[in-house]
Amino acid sequence: LDDKILLGWNALMCSAYTAAYRALQEESWRQTAIRSMDFMLEKFRQDTGDALLHTWKDGHAQYDAFLEDYAFLIAALVDLYEITFDLNYLRHAEKYTGLVLSYFSDPATGLFYFTGSKQTDVVMRKKDLQDNATPSGNSTMAHNLQRLGILLGRTDWRELALQMLKQVEDAVKTYPRSFERWA
Repeated sequence: LDDKILLGWNALMCSAYTAAYRALQEESWRQTAIRSMDFMLEKFRQDTGDALLHTWKDGHAQYDAFLEDYAFLIAALVDLYEITFDLNYLRHAEKYTGLVLSYFSDPATGLFYFTGSKQTDVVMRKKDLQDNATPSGNSTMAHNLQRLGILLGRTDWRELALQMLKQVEDAVKTYPRSFERWA
């Protein structure tokens, strides 16, 4: 039985609840999204600093979070802000975006690595660009940077989102089904 809780997947669930709430105004779905986010913000934080962990089980979290964990959490935070107008969610989204920019960024391309720079057990850091069963961390971060750029007045983040999109523009045109969130 695989009963661990993954940060990224739970963030996706939180975003789904916010979308359902927006569509149908069912208050219990809004409350579920809030409780879920509160759990993630409390349980997935590393003991030292603000970095996040990937998985939680039996009362403790472990393993450094991946790009998609951060990206999906940031998206869920913005989604939750949009239905609650609680600035704490927006502040968390801004903070975690800063961490992604610090630890996952490839300055040469403007894209992000799947693993953070502090993760030492990886031989070669890769970048996932294609959307699969879930959107890629890079496409989600491009979306996050655009949304947060607008909400926070950060033109530098909006410019970075555009730079990221330009990196995959030809692939999006050629293989749109593999780059759906990018499109």
